[in-house]
Amino acid sequence: MPKYGTSFKALWLEKDIYRSWLQKSSVSDTKAFCRHCKKQIDILCMGEAALKSHMKSDKHKRESGKSDGCLMIAPIFAKKATTVTATVTCPTAMPPTPQVQAAQVIDPSQNIPTTSTSTQAQSSIKSHVTTEETNNAEILWALKVVCSHYSYNSCHDIADHFARMFPDSNIAKKMSCGKDKISYLVSFGLGPYFQDLLKDKLKTVNDGFVLLFDESLNRELNKKQMDMHVRYWDTDKVVTRYYGSAFLGHATAQDMHQKLCENFHFDGKSVVQISMDGPNVNWALFKLLSEDLQKASEKKFVDIGSCGLHTMHNAFRAGLASTGWELGHFFSSLSWLFKDTPARREDFTSLTGSSDFPLEHCQHRWVENVEVAERALKVWPHVKKFIQSLITAKKAINTVF
Repeated sequence: MPKYGTSFKALWLEKDIYRSWLQKSSVSDTKAFCRHCKKQIDILCMGEAALKSHMKSDKHKRESGKSDGCLMIAPIFAKKATTVTATVTCPTAMPPTPQVQAAQVIDPSQNIPTTSTSTQAQSSIKSHVTTEETNNAEILWALKVVCSHYSYNSCHDIADHFARMFPDSNIAKKMSCGKDKISYLVSFGLGPYFQDLLKDKLKTVNDGFVLLFDESLNRELNKKQMDMHVRYWDTDKVVTRYYGSAFLGHATAQDMHQKLCENFHFDGKSVVQISMDGPNVNWALFKLLSEDLQKASEKKFVDIGSCGLHTMHNAFRAGLASTGWELGHFFSSLSWLFKDTPARREDFTSLTGSSDFPLEHCQHRWVENVEVAERALKVWPHVKKFIQSLITAKKAINTVF
């Protein structure tokens, strides 16, 4: 230490302004340690002035505020001798004397009712503990945020709004749903729970499932993000679920193969097909996964191209074209009939009483046009009635807009 440097003084710990956060550093005698900020403070040159300067920093004020709001529970459960006041009455054979109050020290192991601070402390700590009802309310709000695609920042001060909207609700008063808490609740609370449900579901899928993956640049992290999904048959429909993501620097076939094995904890026998884009690196990864499967079970993946979805769409379109029904032209005509025509829509609703209109369909997404076909079947009788009314009134369709 320099000749005129300052070392840590034990007397500082006795001062009220330092007692709650200051301690001697284990690194050097010329440093102090702040328990709130978890920071080493150099006192070599400035001495105690360095401590006062640190107290004025924004970070220390913020961290000290958090610590002040915490309830110390150690004193509540500490076993100590309790001093109580007992009343001793003289026997009747003796001359009447005033009652004498004697202070006795009672062993805490004895079951004697005493007036203690324990009850008050327990009552006080309950006010700081979140109840199950409040937890349920916060979970429901977190699910609403996710399902409605709200941003986490939109939850800022939402607890204050709930408290004002429902002033008679204790649950609303205790809710704390800021952006950070919602983020942690979704990422580390609900996320693992739903992923466990998905894993349990995949174990019960008898026909296996399809593994889908795709990698793209995550500009926020400046890394490549590989998203993994699974697709399987659930009761009466095909469902696709997000499984997880992995982040990479280099994205060679070996790198992606390693990340898939680390993050996708399933036996390859359950995977019936790999769905992906068509770059050569993905085909190299497909080869590595196929080799793993053959070593484990001597089976092969269903090979219908890089993207099975495109193959299925094209197969369905080819089968539909062979019928000669011209359904693509029919769906396009229906959607065009009421597109950007408010007057025609009003006449249609007034005549038929229906407010449902045809949906637009996609020529290269035939398997996903189920809703389009169902809506066409639903509105077709009303469309026939509308067209017939125009013919009866001798109006051209292109004059009704």
